[in-house]
Amino acid sequence: MKFRFGCLVFYIKFVFLKRQNEMRIIIRIKNLDLGKKSVKEKNVEIAIDDNLTCGELYSFAIKSNIIPNLNSEDTVWVVRIEKSYQIFNYFSKNDRYFYCNYHNHKVVNVCKLMKTNVFEFEFYSSPIHRAKELFLAYDGNFGSLGKDGWMEVYGYCKVPKELENEWFDVI
Repeated sequence: MKFRFGCLVFYIKFVFLKRQNEMRIIIRIKNLDLGKKSVKEKNVEIAIDDNLTCGELYSFAIKSNIIPNLNSEDTVWVVRIEKSYQIFNYFSKNDRYFYCNYHNHKVVNVCKLMKTNVFEFEFYSSPIHRAKELFLAYDGNFGSLGKDGWMEVYGYCKVPKELENEWFDVI
């Protein structure tokens, strides 16, 4: 069983309409369980440069005022390709990226390669919420977390041992 806690998902749908050598994207923002934090649901169509890389999507969305700039808060953003490969995990308070897949690749090329034009921005209201999702996804198996390359991200979340024990009771 998988849970999402304090998670906000931004669906970014890329539309391959060439207008004067530009690619236009549609960003669909969907607000999930955020507790005290709230973001208005909306769709935004905006042009991007063909050279934009997947690793630049977060800063592009901030600079374009599409997603809120929460860099002063202890939050986590996960950017992934349509419910699939994660591009990066971003810890906003410490400005720390953990890169996973395709972060140096151009958005246009990744869309063609993956045969999808959807990217998701997932917002976690705290590193603990991100850690819990990882923990439960792997049923608390730290060996598998490490084998799949998630121990560094999980460790960065600084989960107290008492809380981990509570999570083991849920499994």
